[in-house]
Amino acid sequence: MVTFLLLLALLSPQIPHESELKDAVSAYWNLMTKGEKAAAMKFVLPNCQNDFVNRGEPKIRTWRLLSVKPVSDTEAVVAVQMEALFKQAALSAGFQSVEKRETWVWDQNSWKLKVAKPSIDAIAPLFSSTTDRPLPKALQITPSVLRIQFFSNAQVGRLHIKNGLPQAAELVSVRFDETRFDLVERPSLVEAGKTADLALRYKGTETDKNLESQVTLVLKQEGQEKLYQVPVRYNYFSDGARALFGLTEEQARNVKRGDKLRPVVKQPETGKQTPTPLAPPAKRP
Repeated sequence: MVTFLLLLALLSPQIPHESELKDAVSAYWNLMTKGEKAAAMKFVLPNCQNDFVNRGEPKIRTWRLLSVKPVSDTEAVVAVQMEALFKQAALSAGFQSVEKRETWVWDQNSWKLKVAKPSIDAIAPLFSSTTDRPLPKALQITPSVLRIQFFSNAQVGRLHIKNGLPQAAELVSVRFDETRFDLVERPSLVEAGKTADLALRYKGTETDKNLESQVTLVLKQEGQEKLYQVPVRYNYFSDGARALFGLTEEQARNVKRGDKLRPVVKQPETGKQTPTPLAPPAKRP
């Protein structure tokens, strides 16, 4: 029995530099709890930093480490429990206790966070299941403006068709600028009480930022058709992202896809103050 347990321990995956991993996780979550996302960027893999910038974050009140599970010598899944206030949640919900699991990778002698793409499919598995809230009793499309991020590798934007009514809704037609976009996901029917996604991919090569277009949808419900027009902002580069990378408006206009940008992290105040210089003595008359 002792031999079996010893053999099992030897065969179980181990995490090299586990103490460094826990230190990095602790420092990262302490910064996120303070709302210092720009400073937390240093713990994110370079090729994931754009997704990290674009990812919405809840307000975190507390957090604690639950588990560290090795995947390989250079990869581990870290689970934390946190109290978080989500922007999409009803105000009455308040802070919710959720479990979040993320992958950390040993990269260039330090542990870095691997960020999942900020999409519904990518984010949903990261959180423990919660009770689904009913949709508003309406047929609606969100967001009100479809934004396709300039730095997104996929160049895909999604519209969510939310049917909170008791009858199914048929997507009759979709019109958009086919010279610039491809339709990569299109539902034919949105069942009652369900949400379906429509996705457009920008296929052009323009480098100008914050360009505008439009997508038009016709939905049919109980024999009645309704027209929806949604503005599209593609090559979207927000003022927040520009500030995060320390770029002027002119510099942002000249950024090309593939450019390596680094966030400008504001150093915390040291508490030391520069003494006020003494005024020169007044001249005697």
